Parts: sequence; structure tokens; C-alpha cells
Amino acid sequence: MIKKKMMLIRSRNAVLFLLVAIFCFSAGAQQPSIPPTGFPGLDQYRASRISIFTDDFGQLARYREANASWKPPAVGENRVVFFGDSITDLWKLEEYFPGKPYINRGIGGQTTPQCWCASVRTPSICNRR
Repeated sequence: MIKKKMMLIRSRNAVLFLLVAIFCFSAGAQQPSIPPTGFPGLDQYRASRISIFTDDFGQLARYREANASWKPPAVGENRVVFFGDSITDLWKLEEYFPGKPYINRGIGGQTTPQCWCASVRTPSICNRR
């Protein structure tokens, strides 16, 4: 009787494990679906943004080469890095602050979590305080 219960429990656990594994693998392979808005242009734009949120959440690839070209701040250099959305992206820091070591890393459409992600992932260009 006890052996029979143990076999039943093991069989049940094996079936549950297989179901969970199948669910996980099938869920990971699916592309996120976006409900249609009824406006084809908007639907196309929204579909084009999926990869930004799933593959490169903070859009770190945009400034990867530029960040690599910056040397670490010199001793006593007060470098400022601006993170933000399209407003920051459009600033002309060289024009507004000539001769200052200010770096613009604004990206149009950025959300607060994306800005935070970008600021944490770019230590090569600034010393955080």
C-alpha cells in the first residue's frame, strides 16, 4: 500500500515537472502579442518597439561605441553625464557649455527605468557621487 502511494506521488510529480517544462519552453518561444489599435501606422510603430523593450531595454547599444571612446575621468575632472528622454537628447551641450566635460546620453522615448538602467551600465564615462 505504501509503495503504491509512493509510486503515485512520483508519477504525479513527473507529470507536473513535464507540464511545467513544456509550458516554460513554449512561453519563451512566443513573441509578445500586441492588441491592435485599429490604426495600422500606430500598430506598426508599436510592433517596431518590442525589440527595444525585450532585447535592449535601456537602449545601451545606441551609445556603446561612443562610451568606449571616452577615457575614464582625470583626477579632479568634474564630468557630468546627462541621462533623459527626447528633451535631453536634443540638448546641444557643446554649444550651451563650451569647454565643459559634459556628456549627453539622452534617448528619445526613454522611461525612468530605462534611464536608470543606462546610468548604471555606463560606469566607464563617469564617477558616481
